[in-house]
Amino acid sequence: MSKSPLPRSLALACQLALLLFLGAVGCALDPKYDYSGYQLGPVILGSGGSGGSGGGNATGAQPGSGGAIGCVPLTCEALQANCGTTLDGCGHVLDCGLCVAPQFCGGGGTNRCGDVPCTPLSCETLGAQCGFVSDNCGATLDCGTCLSGTCGGIGLPNVCGCTPQQCSDVGRECGAFLNNCGQTVDCGPCPVNFACEGGTCTCTPKTCEELGAECGTVPDGCGGTVQCEVCPPSAPFCGGGGPNLCGEVSCDPETCESLGAKCGLTGDGCGNVLECPPCGWPTICGGTGIANQCGCRNQTCEELGKNCGSFTEPCGAVLDCGGCQSPATCGGGGVDNVCGCTPKTCNQLGAECGTVATGCGGQTDCGDCFDEETCGGGGQPNRCGCTPSTCAELGAECGTLPDDGCGDELECDDCEFPETCGGGGEPNQCGCTPSTCAELGAECGIVLDDGCGDELDCEDCTPPAVCGLTSPNLCGTPEEPEPPG
Repeated sequence: MSKSPLPRSLALACQLALLLFLGAVGCALDPKYDYSGYQLGPVILGSGGSGGSGGGNATGAQPGSGGAIGCVPLTCEALQANCGTTLDGCGHVLDCGLCVAPQFCGGGGTNRCGDVPCTPLSCETLGAQCGFVSDNCGATLDCGTCLSGTCGGIGLPNVCGCTPQQCSDVGRECGAFLNNCGQTVDCGPCPVNFACEGGTCTCTPKTCEELGAECGTVPDGCGGTVQCEVCPPSAPFCGGGGPNLCGEVSCDPETCESLGAKCGLTGDGCGNVLECPPCGWPTICGGTGIANQCGCRNQTCEELGKNCGSFTEPCGAVLDCGGCQSPATCGGGGVDNVCGCTPKTCNQLGAECGTVATGCGGQTDCGDCFDEETCGGGGQPNRCGCTPSTCAELGAECGTLPDDGCGDELECDDCEFPETCGGGGEPNQCGCTPSTCAELGAECGIVLDDGCGDELDCEDCTPPAVCGLTSPNLCGTPEEPEPPG
C-alpha cells in the first residue's frame, strides 16, 4: 500500500473552518485522513507571521534591497524634500536638487533648505549597521554590508540579522531540524498512527485483513476508510458474528459511549463509522497517543506564534523559544514572547528638533525650531535654543547692544581713559575726539594735551605779536620803547 501524508496545512484549514462553523463536518469526515487520532482544538494565532514564523515587529522594507515587488516609490514632493539625496522607500536614491546660496541643505529640516548650517549625522549616530540612510543634511550614507546575516534580516531597517527559517518555510510537518540561523526548531509530533519521516507525517492504510474486518466500512487508520466485503446469504448480518464480522443474527450497533470513545472517528461494529464529539481546548483527540481519547499535546513555539523567551504553554509544558537579536527585544514590539522593537518617539528621546535615531535602526524627524532658536543652538543636541553672540563676535568694544542674537541686550566693556564709547565717532567703539585750539582757548604755540593725550600745534602769531607774551598760548604785542629824552 502507498503511504498518505497528512499535510499540516489541511489540518489547520479544517481547524479554522471548525472555529468559523463552516464545513465542520466536511473537515471531520475528509475521506483521506483519519481524524480519530487528530482532532485539533482552537489555534492560537500569534503576530510572528504565518505559522508563527517569528518575523518580529517588521518596520518596513530594507533600503538597498533593490526594490520590493509591489513597492510604490516615494517622490521628493511626497517626502517634502527639496534638496540633497534621500531614499525612496523602495531601495533607490532620489536626487532632490540643490539649495540656492546662502541657504544650506538640512538647514530647514531633513533634506530641506534653510539658513542654519546643518551638522550631518553618521551611521553610528543613527544606529545603522548596514545599507543606506540619509545624513539629515542632503547626503546618503552607505553604512556597509553585514558580516553575518542580512541587512534588515530581523525585520528592522539597517540592522544586521538572520531571519530564522521555521517549519513552514522548509515544508516540514514534524520533528526537529537545524535552521539557517543555527537554531533547533521543533515542528511537533504527528497524529496517532502517523510516523514522522523526513519531516513529513506519513501513514500506511490498513487492509480489511489487517483490521480483522470481513464486512462493512471501517477506518483505515490513516484518515480514510476501507470498504470490506458484503456478507454472504448464509451469514447476512455485518456485525452479527462480532465487530465487522458476518453472522446469522442482526447486529446491535455500538455508540461512542458504549465503546468508551471520547472523540474522533471509530467503527460501530456493524459496518458503519461513528463520529464522536470533539475535545475541549486545549486537549485534542489522540493528544497523548491513545486513539479516540482526549489528551493534551504539548505545542511548539512555532505553533503558538512565539519566538523568544520562556513561558508555559496551554498544556503545562515550559517552552524556551530562544532570544532576540539586538536591537529587537523579547516583547519589544508589544507582543509577549515575540521579538520586536518599538521605535522611540521624539518625546521619549527628549528631542525637540532635528533627526534622531529611534533605537530600532531607523530615524525620525522631530521638526524645526522657530524665531531666533536653532536646533542645538543652546548647546544641547536636538533641543531648540539660542547661543547669544559675544561683543567681539558682533564687533562691539563698549556700550550696550540692543540684541545679542537671542532677543536680549548685550552689555560690553567700558573704555579706558581718555577714550570714551563712541568717542571716535563710531558706535560701540572706544575712541577719542581731540579738542581744537579754539576749543581750548589757545591762539598759538603747542598745547601739551589735546584731550586725547597728544600735543596740539596751534597757529603762529602775526608779527609783531608774540606767542605767550602775556599768557600761555595767547598772542601778545610788546610795547614800543619810549624815545630817549
